[in-house]
Amino acid sequence: MRQLAARDELKVLILACHGGRFLFSSSHLQEKWQSFEAGLELMERMNKSLIAAVDGTVSGIGCAVALCTHAVVASESARFILPAGTGVIQRLVRIAHLQKGADGLVRAVTWLCSDRAITAREAEEMGWVDQCCEGEALPLAVAWAKAAAAAGQGPLAEAFIRRRAWRNDWERPRPFTILGRQERERIIAGIRDQDTQLKEILSLIQTGYEQGFSTGLVHERKWWAARTQRPEANQSPQWSYTVRSLTQEEEEQWIREGQLLPPDSPFYPGISPVPSWQYRTTDPVTVIPVRRPGPREVLVYVLSRGANCSGLVVETGRTVREEKEIHAGDAVIVIPGGLQEMEGQFVTVGAEQVFPKPVNLSFAEAANLLPWMMAHRITRHRERGRVWIDGLEESAALACYTLVQHDEGKVTVMTSSDRERRMTEERNAEALDLRHLRYRGVFTKIPADSSTWRRWEELGKKVIEDFRCRNHGELADWTATFYGERTFGRAYQLLKDGGLLVVAGAREGEQLTFIGKRGERSPSTFLKRAGESVVLYYGMGLRRDEVMDPFGWRVIQVAEQRQDRLVIITQSEAQKRWLKGRLGDHVAGIISIEECAASWPGEFDWPPSVPYLPNPSERKKDWLLTRQLFERRTIRPLRAVIGEHLRTMQNPEGYADVVVDRADHDALGISLYLVKPKSGRVVFGENMAGKRYSFYASTMMEPERRIVTPSATIVGCGLPDTEDVQRVLEWMENGVFRKERRLIMAETEHRGMATTVLADLHTVDQLYEAWSSQC
Repeated sequence: MRQLAARDELKVLILACHGGRFLFSSSHLQEKWQSFEAGLELMERMNKSLIAAVDGTVSGIGCAVALCTHAVVASESARFILPAGTGVIQRLVRIAHLQKGADGLVRAVTWLCSDRAITAREAEEMGWVDQCCEGEALPLAVAWAKAAAAAGQGPLAEAFIRRRAWRNDWERPRPFTILGRQERERIIAGIRDQDTQLKEILSLIQTGYEQGFSTGLVHERKWWAARTQRPEANQSPQWSYTVRSLTQEEEEQWIREGQLLPPDSPFYPGISPVPSWQYRTTDPVTVIPVRRPGPREVLVYVLSRGANCSGLVVETGRTVREEKEIHAGDAVIVIPGGLQEMEGQFVTVGAEQVFPKPVNLSFAEAANLLPWMMAHRITRHRERGRVWIDGLEESAALACYTLVQHDEGKVTVMTSSDRERRMTEERNAEALDLRHLRYRGVFTKIPADSSTWRRWEELGKKVIEDFRCRNHGELADWTATFYGERTFGRAYQLLKDGGLLVVAGAREGEQLTFIGKRGERSPSTFLKRAGESVVLYYGMGLRRDEVMDPFGWRVIQVAEQRQDRLVIITQSEAQKRWLKGRLGDHVAGIISIEECAASWPGEFDWPPSVPYLPNPSERKKDWLLTRQLFERRTIRPLRAVIGEHLRTMQNPEGYADVVVDRADHDALGISLYLVKPKSGRVVFGENMAGKRYSFYASTMMEPERRIVTPSATIVGCGLPDTEDVQRVLEWMENGVFRKERRLIMAETEHRGMATTVLADLHTVDQLYEAWSSQC
C-alpha cells in the first residue's frame, strides 16, 4: 500500500473483492494487527480515490478494508460477515449515521450485535454500500473510477471529497448524543440474548465520539483482544477446559446416560446426539467437555488425528450456516491454529480452519497434510540451487526435501540414524553422517567463552569441505534447520554470501548461536523504506568516555534523510549528552544503558548475551525462572522506555520496524524482542567475522522476524497460511507425492489419540457402509 501511495501517476485504485476464506491463527492476527491498522490508516489518508467492488462473501478483515475505501459497489449476491475488533465499530457507525441518519445507525449497531451475514441490499440500506447492482460489481466500479480519474467527476469523486472531510472531523471529540431512547429500543428488539455485547459496543462507540476516533480505535482493539485472546498465550478462552478423571464405574454410567461416546463409535451427524463429554485419553480415562460451536465456528467429529485432523462436520455456527460453504456431514480437513489444543473425539474450530477433504485421500492421509503445508511455507519463493537440510526424522523435513528435489534443487542431508541413511540412499541424495568420527564434537552449540570460538570455527571446516565436495565446490544457497541449537551454527556457516537460513524447527527454550562472517553494508542499503520506526545501538564497543561512533553516526544521518522515527540506545550517559547536544529534537528519543540501570536500581540487567536456559523437559521450574527473570529485568524495562518514544495509535505496543544491531556486542537476543512480529527485522552493517551471536528460538519461529547480516539472512518459518493450504490441497487432488505421503503418514506419531475410526476409508459413503457392517 505504501508503494501504491507513492506512485503519483495513479489516481484511482480499485479493490476487487471476490470473497473466499483465509486461514489466520489467533497468533497471526495478534502479530499482524499493527501493520494491518497502519495500512488501513494509510488507505484513508492517501490522496487517491479508492473504490471496492464486492462479489461473493466478504468477511472480517475484508470488511474492514472495504470500510476504509471511499465508495463501495456490490453485486446482489454479495454478502458481508463482520466480526468487530478491526476498527469496524468506529468506522461503520459513523458512516451509517452520516449516510442514513438514525435508521442507518440502528441497522449498523443491530448488525454488530447479531453475528449474522447480511446481503448487499441490507448493506445499501445501512448506508455502507453506495450502490447495489444486478450483475458483477467490477464493471460498475471501473466506470466510476474512469469518471473520477478523467474529469474528477461522478459518484466516486464526490464520495472521495465527502469521506476525506468526514475522516478529519472524526478526530474531534464531541458529546455522544446520536443514540436516543427510541433508537436503543429498536436495537434491543432486533437482537437476541446479546445485552452484554450491546452494552460493550455502545460503550466503545461513546468512547470514540467523546475522546476522538483514534482513541476509540485503541479501545476497540483492546476490547477485541480481551474477547479472543487469553493473556500471554495468544489462545482463545474457549480452548481452555476442565479435565476430569473417571473411574470405570463412572465411565460406564456416563456412556449409558449418553454423556460420553465410546471410542471408535459410529457417529452420524444430524442423527446421533452430541455428547456433553468426550475422551481426552483412554488409559487412564480422562474426559473434557464438548464445546458447541459459536457463530463462526465448526464442530468436527475426528476420524483420524496426525499432524492435523480429518473428520466429519457435526454442527456449524449460525454465520457459517448462512454462508452455505460448510455443511453437517461434510468430510473435512482441520488445520490447527497457533497454540490451539486439538484433543478429544470432537474439535471446535474456526470455519477458516476447515477445508474440504480431497476424495482421493483417505482420512488418515488427510490427517497428515500439515507437514506438507509447513514444507511449502519453507520452500516457497526460495530459489533453486544447493540446499542443506539437517535431517529427515521430522515429517516436515522429509516433505521439504521432497519439494526441493521435485523443483530440481540439489539437496544435501545431515543424517543421524540408519533409517535416515537408508532414506537418502533410496533417493540418491547426498548425505553427511553425523555419527562419523570425523564429525565428533562438530555439531554443538557455540560456548559463551570467547577463547573457544576460533576452535569451533575450525572444526566446522570439515563440514564445509565435505559439502563442497558434494556440490562442485560451492556452498549452500539456503539451509533449513529442524533440530535447533546443535545444528543451527553449522547451517549458518554453510551459507554462501547472500544465502538464507530458515529456522524451521526447534525445541522450547533452545538458544540458537552462530559465528558471524566477513562483510559490510552501508546504512542506505538496509534503511530503504521511509518513515519506519528504527532503534539504533550507539557507542557499543567504545570506552564509556568516547562519544564518536562513525558507523552509528552514518545510520543517524540516513534515518534523518528518510524521516524515520529514530530511538538511540547509548552505552553511557556521556554519549547520550553528546548526541542530545547535536541532534536535539530531530530524533524521537535517546536512552542510555547507564540511565536504565540508575532508573531501576537492582532491577535492571544488561547481560553480555541472552542467558543460558536449562532443559525445560528436565528442569522446568529453573527454565521458567531464568526466562522470567530475563524478561522482567531486561526486556520489559527496555521495551517500556522505548515504547514511550515509538508508541502511536497504529503502534500501541511501541515495537520498532528495524533494530540496527552492532557487531561488537551480542544483543541480538534482546533486539528480537524489540521488533514487530512478522515484519520486523534486526540488521547488521559491520563486519561480524569471528564473533558469537545468540538468541532464543521462540523469538524467531512463529513471529517470523528476520535477522539480516551483511553476508546472509535468517528468517523464522511461521505457521501455514491460506496459500500454503490451497497449494497442498491442489497437489493432493492431482495425486502427486503418493509414495512420500504414505511414508510421512507412517512416521507421524499418534500420541494420546482418543479417536481412530476406520481412517483408511476415503468417502463418507464408505464410512457409513463400514459402520453399518459393524452393527
